[in-house]
Amino acid sequence: MDKYLEHEGVGHLDGGHSGRFPWGSGTHPFQRGGDFLVRVESLKRQGLSEKQIADAFKM
Repeated sequence: MDKYLEHEGVGHLDGGHSGRFPWGSGTHPFQRGGDFLVRVESLKRQGLSEKQIADAFKM
């Protein structure tokens, strides 16, 4: 008889999550959100229009 361990994961819709800590439990819960905004501001400083930036992000 073969034994194995299977991970089924947990989805966002049922309130579960994967990971060690609950969502938003960090000091800065949206700390990665700044990466996008920093990139947008950098592109604006380079002279790109909002339309060009949106196109660059495929929005």
